[in-house]
Amino acid sequence: PGDPDTIHAVLDVQVLSKEFTTSDHLPLLAQLLSFEGKIDHCNFIKVNWKKVVEELDRPYNVTNDIEYDVGHLTASIQSAILNNSRAAKRKPRKWHKNPLIKQLVIEKQQAKKTYARTRSTEDKKQLKKLKKTTRTNHQNYPGRVTSNICKLDDPILRWQVLKKNRPVPPPIPVLKAGNQVARTGSEKSEMLASTLQERFTELITRVRELRIGNTLSTLKNISAGTAQGAVISPFLYSMYIKDMPHSNCHIKVYQYADDTGYLVGQPTTKQAVKLLNTQLKDLEKWCNNWKTKIPWCSCDRQLTV
Repeated sequence: PGDPDTIHAVLDVQVLSKEFTTSDHLPLLAQLLSFEGKIDHCNFIKVNWKKVVEELDRPYNVTNDIEYDVGHLTASIQSAILNNSRAAKRKPRKWHKNPLIKQLVIEKQQAKKTYARTRSTEDKKQLKKLKKTTRTNHQNYPGRVTSNICKLDDPILRWQVLKKNRPVPPPIPVLKAGNQVARTGSEKSEMLASTLQERFTELITRVRELRIGNTLSTLKNISAGTAQGAVISPFLYSMYIKDMPHSNCHIKVYQYADDTGYLVGQPTTKQAVKLLNTQLKDLEKWCNNWKTKIPWCSCDRQLTV
């Protein structure tokens, strides 16, 4: 589905819906009836918990520690963009105007450089004269081309001339600081890295207070979690879902938004319950590692024979 050059496959599925579900997202269970092809299974990468704990439990005593980590992450993002970006193919600039306008533009640029160096009155008058002449020729050029094209009798030749003299739309530039245009891939990645660097929040200065009615509590420090909209949140969520326990090939893990489901298929109910209990014990260890509390009152089980 992610490849725009291929046609999406049509799957023959049967939707198995349930009357009562505890989820607020209304998930659906679908059964694949027929499919011709090979399904590539994803390779799950386990998270190195020792390294994660060392990085998360490392104390931040000064602001320089945070700036160092932010700079390291910024460099990683910039390196990833450069390694996964295609090199831009630039075509040589083509003049779609007549040689007279081309020569006027060159003379105007030379006169501009001369006036910037001398600042004399004669050079200023010459620059204004060239600007006016160039502007007049630019304005009158389409009319002259159109009148000459209309005199052509051959429609094929007329189309070739129109195609050759059609105006080329200017590309929408990417602006840098100071209203400058970012052209190369390194400049664009540097812009993105700079914007990400400004969006991080210093964790050592984050405080919150609680309000009930017109009463405010004292300021409390936040010792865990990230701010809403933080740039690092998607990275942490990717680690969160990739480390979900999945130790048995007979157990399938299904996730949708904030809902997670385990599907166990066994010949007998006793074997299915035993396998599910083993999986729930692994899930309990995983929740303790992530310091996550599951609301067991909203959990549910379905038995299909």
